[in-house]
Amino acid sequence: MQDLRKTLRCYLSYNFEITKTATVLFLHRNTIKYRIKQCEKILGKTIKDPQTSLNIRLALELSADENQADLLE
Repeated sequence: MQDLRKTLRCYLSYNFEITKTATVLFLHRNTIKYRIKQCEKILGKTIKDPQTSLNIRLALELSADENQADLLE
C-alpha cells in the first residue's frame, strides 16, 4: 500500500507524466501504469478526473501531516 501511495503522490506531482514518475522512482513505465490502474481500481474512479485528483492530493497531504505528528509524539 505504501508503494501505491508513493507512486500516486509522485504521479500527481509530475502532472500525470508516467515517464518522469518512472525515472524519479527508478521503476519501469509499465510498473507505474500498473500501480495507477490498481489505485483507480481501489478508488473506483479515474485519477485524471480533476475533482478526484484534488481529493487525492488533499488526502495524501493530510495523511502525511498526521504521520509527521505521530513521529513528534
